[in-house]
Amino acid sequence: MMNRTTALVACAAATLALGLTGCSPHAASSTTTPRTPLERADDTVAACMLGSWTLDDDNYALQNRLWLSGLGLPIDLYTTTGTATLKFAHDTMTLHNATTTTAVVGGHSYVVGIDRTGSSTWAWSDDEQSVLTLADWAWDSTDPATGSPVRVGTFFDPTPGSKLEVTCDGSVLTLHGPDTDITGQFNKAH
Repeated sequence: MMNRTTALVACAAATLALGLTGCSPHAASSTTTPRTPLERADDTVAACMLGSWTLDDDNYALQNRLWLSGLGLPIDLYTTTGTATLKFAHDTMTLHNATTTTAVVGGHSYVVGIDRTGSSTWAWSDDEQSVLTLADWAWDSTDPATGSPVRVGTFFDPTPGSKLEVTCDGSVLTLHGPDTDITGQFNKAH
């Protein structure tokens, strides 16, 4: 019993250390339907998503808490505070993530803060409706030791070529990466 608990706490620590991504160990399933030229729902979604959005911290924390609990981790607390601001222009996406996550897993407390900005040009996927592809995602910081870009975890895997499913209804926008169980839910900024 002690070894299982130790392993679960170690897994939680690793998850938190990776930036609280909510990434599953295997790809989440998704179904896609080829799009005909007349099915351009993307244009409606694009018009909706232009502008600024803020991450729903409570929704994000709840999804992560449920995901970690589903892995069998003894999670007592998971909160996210701060602001993650997403901005969409016609061909550019920018995310400024200035959040702090506090968690208590197996009696151990973790606090992980992040304050980074990343951006990329984007385009709609040719074969998947309401899915965008990030062309050249990059964070604004580099590792001083190596000079390499610092990879910052978030609710999707922001790397060049990443694909994100997008929904937008006017006041709520969601982003879901195909390799994660967490969906970023954003509210329209005022």
